[in-house]
Amino acid sequence: MARLKIKHAHYAHLKAMVESLTDSEINHGKRTAISNEDLRWGLVERRVSKQWVDDNLRVYLTDNNIDTALKKIMRTAAIHIDEGEFA
Repeated sequence: MARLKIKHAHYAHLKAMVESLTDSEINHGKRTAISNEDLRWGLVERRVSKQWVDDNLRVYLTDNNIDTALKKIMRTAAIHIDEGEFA
């Protein structure tokens, strides 16, 4: 597997923010998301401001790089939408 391009400190911050989500927030995200990508970004936006992402991540990462890190974080946390859960 390729190494993530995100800095360790930024990855750790995103991971901590995802881990701080409540079950209620995760379940709400699952009910309102239209895809796993939508779920990932929607949940992160509950804890991390767009300004933080712009100032800290987008200065050296593309959205694809950020999403790859989010995929790993969500996979580790077992947060995803099964195909049957899509509205």
